[in-house]
Amino acid sequence: MTWFKENKFLGGLIAITILLAGLLLAFGISQKGKKEELLAEIEQTKLDLTKKRKMDPFPNPENVRQKKENLKELIASATELQESLLAYAPAAIDDIPVAEFSSRFEKTEKAIRELYGEKIFLDEDFHMGFERYKVETPNSKATGILNYQLEAFDWLFRELAAAGISEVSNFVRAELPPERGEDWGGAKPSKPARGKNRARKPALPQVGKKLPFELTFRGKEAAVRDVLSRIANGEKYFILTRALAVKNPGNIPSNRKLEIGSLEEEASDESDDDGSIFDNEEPVEDVKTDSEEVASPSGERSLERVAGGEDLSVMIRADLMLFEKSAQFPEVK
Repeated sequence: MTWFKENKFLGGLIAITILLAGLLLAFGISQKGKKEELLAEIEQTKLDLTKKRKMDPFPNPENVRQKKENLKELIASATELQESLLAYAPAAIDDIPVAEFSSRFEKTEKAIRELYGEKIFLDEDFHMGFERYKVETPNSKATGILNYQLEAFDWLFRELAAAGISEVSNFVRAELPPERGEDWGGAKPSKPARGKNRARKPALPQVGKKLPFELTFRGKEAAVRDVLSRIANGEKYFILTRALAVKNPGNIPSNRKLEIGSLEEEASDESDDDGSIFDNEEPVEDVKTDSEEVASPSGERSLERVAGGEDLSVMIRADLMLFEKSAQFPEVK
């Protein structure tokens, strides 16, 4: 303290110098931090510009306008498609009393069995996919959707009969969540994108509920074609086919086998007891192959074998779709 009293000017100058040095040091440190932030911002801007230059198309005003126009057209097409699908949606699906559903089920099953009669084979255990409800009652909160299925299956089996099939050998209906007292659930979450900096895609909205079933039947080729056409072109119910398998149990011979084997086998049925095929009053003449007609005593039978005249066996896995207006499309200005 004595020295500062004796050298007030010099002491004051030293104090002021130390204070100014501290202020300068603090200012320099702060400016260095701002410089680093500014450099980082510049680098990020460069990266953003590099990404935008690689975009196709480049996001300039003209391309943005074109993208908006394309998006408007896409939304318009999606809306039109949604409206066409909603034409298959029922006006309402309200739950009905359990007793009423049981009564409708019994009447519908009886009507289908009477329609098929002895002409079309139905297994004794066939109950239109509602086998469990022959011995138990359904969930009261599921009777609306079950009644919708019942009406759709009634339509389906009537179409099968009208097409002229010969047998229904299997019909399985998948259990629906409401039957278990569960909610249908929302859309499945999309898978996360790879990479830390990639944004996750939003979950896609459900356009409808799937009511799966499996059907196996037999019939002539014409009947099978008619069935598939009726299912695909139904005006009231939309059935989405997931899998289709067709099996022809008949052995389809080649032209050469038809010449040597098939004709001899069929002609031998009309021969004498000695097995000769040359004792007929009107022998087979001018056997033709390829695109020409085959002359034989039983030409229809031969051609039927070549064309696969036996009943085809068909298995279909499909979804009866119940569409609903859940997707709300954005408005593009």
